[in-house]
Amino acid sequence: MRSRRRFLRDCSIAAAGVAIVPGEAVAESRRRAASSAMPALEQFAQQLNTAFSLRSGFGAQKILLVDASSAPQALPHSEDGRNERFTLLFRGSAQSAVEQNTYTLEHARLGRVEMFIVPTASSDARFVYYSAVFNYAVMPVDLIAQLANAPAGAAAL
Repeated sequence: MRSRRRFLRDCSIAAAGVAIVPGEAVAESRRRAASSAMPALEQFAQQLNTAFSLRSGFGAQKILLVDASSAPQALPHSEDGRNERFTLLFRGSAQSAVEQNTYTLEHARLGRVEMFIVPTASSDARFVYYSAVFNYAVMPVDLIAQLANAPAGAAAL
């Protein structure tokens, strides 16, 4: 049988661990965000009509971000119900079109990101459009960071 003193000690250790973890989780989320995690929809939306440098083979070309929109949300209780879901649309020159593949894109504000893009149909022969679709899990530490930075009185998730 456990002694009362040992029980209280174990509970204190558990409570201290729980109190420390959220702060560490927020700090870890900030470290990851600073290290080059994929930008969120809001970050891309702030860069509409700005150029990205698309690296292919030995060269690079400029493509323009022309749309950043949220994708329809999954059912709330589905496996990916809380995923980040959005679509980006880029426009580039038809003379230097690339095929669907994963490319390195560089942007002055967003930095370097790896992205799978797919050429889409266009009625304008001068341009080719590329779409990129995102559906990735929001990490719990990111949710904690979002809640920690939320304005007072913001609705809970």
